[in-house]
Amino acid sequence: MKANIAFALLLISLALTACRPQPPAMAVITVAPPVATPSSTPTAAPSATNTLPPPTATPSPEPTATTTPEPTATLRPTTTPTPTLVPMSQQILIEDAATGGDGGDIYTFYLGRSMPSFILYMDGRLLVLEGELVDDPDMDTKHYQETSLTPTEMCALLQAVQATGFLTVEGGRGYTYAQDDPIYEFGDFNDFSEGAPFSVITVNGPVPKQVEVYAPYWPYVVAEVSAMSELLSRQATRATTLYEPERVVLWIEKGRPAWLTESVVAEPWPEEQPPLSQLVVVAGDDHHLLVEEGVGPLREVVDHQMKNSIFLEGGEEYWVIVRQLLPHENPDEIPSFTVDAQLLPLPFDCRL
Repeated sequence: MKANIAFALLLISLALTACRPQPPAMAVITVAPPVATPSSTPTAAPSATNTLPPPTATPSPEPTATTTPEPTATLRPTTTPTPTLVPMSQQILIEDAATGGDGGDIYTFYLGRSMPSFILYMDGRLLVLEGELVDDPDMDTKHYQETSLTPTEMCALLQAVQATGFLTVEGGRGYTYAQDDPIYEFGDFNDFSEGAPFSVITVNGPVPKQVEVYAPYWPYVVAEVSAMSELLSRQATRATTLYEPERVVLWIEKGRPAWLTESVVAEPWPEEQPPLSQLVVVAGDDHHLLVEEGVGPLREVVDHQMKNSIFLEGGEEYWVIVRQLLPHENPDEIPSFTVDAQLLPLPFDCRL
């Protein structure tokens, strides 16, 4: 145990003496000796501090095609996209995410704000966000559940998506509040507003499609979009296994925030973890640390959730949030937002 702590402190010491790169890269900590592992808007995102070492990213070229296909009632591509270098485990097939909205602070993105509620990867891995980011900061309990779909099940899901009519629906683009957007059927409704988040449903593949829905207007979306949302909700019930991310990002700050009530009781910081007094120095003013080793015990400390946690060490309180990273996420980009729907080849054959 002492050897682990000494090793972690050695890494921290290296981080504190390293030169700050321009532009700065995120701090990366190791909370256990490295072992071989399988490869697999209110404010801006925090700038990163020291690096031990800097995270690397797999290049992700935009797929190109000889022509852009019009959405049709087919799951087969009409053109041949350029092969992508991104692993199937990081390519998104279907995503239901939220973005935008007034108010909030940067730390709320560590509690799960703007993370997708439903995300299905090309390799069949399905992640579903559970819990809610609520007004009471003491009650944040977001975490992910997961399951896996076979190629046959994924083909069946794509056929169900096609059957909803979602792939050919008009409107719902550009984060618009427009009352004449064909994505809505308002009838006599006239209580229009601005400033709430948008829901963004994205389907990548042979027939890419993306629709944005202003959250207060969900009761007035056209039948095709409503059917798509209901389809994803039914699929989400399949995710019953606790998601165990290989990487997490810490928000760490000395002291208890003034707005965080005493109902969040301070817990002792585990002795097997690197000292908070050292980690908070490495995090610096950004309060931001990437953890890539020893993630399991750290997640257990916060009950596998993204929540407000107060820990006690040496008579001092520290505020810690353990933000789960999804397989496709770049830890330098928090918050991460959705991108446009992409024309991509399927790694499985859906022909009947």
